[in-house]
Amino acid sequence: MSNTGVNNISTTNFAVTNNVRVGPGLSPGEAGSVLTSNGENLAVSWGTNNSVLPNALTMGDNLSLLSGNPSFNGGVADTINGSDTTYQGSTTIDIDIATSPDTINVLKTPGTLTLTGAGVGTFDGATNTTINITDTNTTYTGGDGIDISGSDIISVEFDNDTIILDGTDLAVDHVPEYLTAGTNISYSSGTTFNGSSAITISSTDTNTTYSAGDNINVGGPGNQISVDKTMTNQNNIQFETNGTATTIVGSDYPSAPTVCTYLDLSSTTNISPSVVSPFLATKVQQTYFVRTVGTAFIEYSSNFRTSFVAQSANVLVEFQAVIAAYSKVFYGGLYDYVAGSFWTTPQTQTRFKYDNGVDQDPTTLYWYLTGLTAGTTYYISPYFKSSSASSYIYTGNSGTANSFAPGIFRVSDGGENVSVY
Repeated sequence: MSNTGVNNISTTNFAVTNNVRVGPGLSPGEAGSVLTSNGENLAVSWGTNNSVLPNALTMGDNLSLLSGNPSFNGGVADTINGSDTTYQGSTTIDIDIATSPDTINVLKTPGTLTLTGAGVGTFDGATNTTINITDTNTTYTGGDGIDISGSDIISVEFDNDTIILDGTDLAVDHVPEYLTAGTNISYSSGTTFNGSSAITISSTDTNTTYSAGDNINVGGPGNQISVDKTMTNQNNIQFETNGTATTIVGSDYPSAPTVCTYLDLSSTTNISPSVVSPFLATKVQQTYFVRTVGTAFIEYSSNFRTSFVAQSANVLVEFQAVIAAYSKVFYGGLYDYVAGSFWTTPQTQTRFKYDNGVDQDPTTLYWYLTGLTAGTTYYISPYFKSSSASSYIYTGNSGTANSFAPGIFRVSDGGENVSVY
């Protein structure tokens, strides 16, 4: 082939079986040399492949290049090596790539299986284990009411007398003892009953007559038996003594109370509560005390504030002390210290005395309260005033002889049999 001029070759494959020589000296080049274009109108020459990648490849953790370069850009051939070839397993899984790179060995299961009585101890999956079950051929024998027979069939043993087998169910044939009819009793099936069949029990006594004894009444609708409302000839009535509360309740009908006649209350075992006394409340000023009274109502003493439970509709209230009015009119009133107001004026704000001298007179003041409700608690306190200043109330002493008497304030039950005009 001539090396002068230019020859165009159009071919699918271009094969060179011998050397390719280029350049003025027709050099065959070095191993690994490549044909290099030197530009237009310049001859092709042999050169080296020093092309690089657009972006460099940097080695990550546990990877390095054999050349020692920190990155690879394709300019020269190189080798990627891995520096970490160890893999960590767990307490139950072992990874050993060196001896078996494609296998993960299970060392044992997370938990253990313990077998009791089989003689194998515990099993954790680390090795093959055989579990042997030994049949000890336990033999069972029948106890009371149990029968074992045939092909190890366990069944109830019944006596075929009182207990029978009715198909597949146990049934009561009859009771072991007999029930015999007594006086005035008959059975629909005869004179005895053994439970083997249903019967009817009938009574032949249809007209029993009862007669009343002391304080018992027999009669009225349906032949009722009751206690007489009027009981007589009783020797003793005794209540329970086990701590249970017992009561005797009288009549509360108006003007028709329960009357007790010929009762002996002298026994020392009787308990008489304070309500037996006619006085519902009492206050006493024992030590010396002087109250100056002006023209407006003033409380005698907060110590004399008194509450009481009404036993009837009426009470009598009294106050006793030495009063010196000194030519003045002296007034007394009752004040409800809980409600904060005086009681009804006509009953409780009352003129009591006119003293036209200089005397210090022992005086008793009375108030009468009516229209109360039995069982209700009421509250009172004595208040006083005079027609002009000043009057005085003297009570009590401080251990000195011949001084003033105690002041007394008390409430008495008036009862229901009070006539007011």
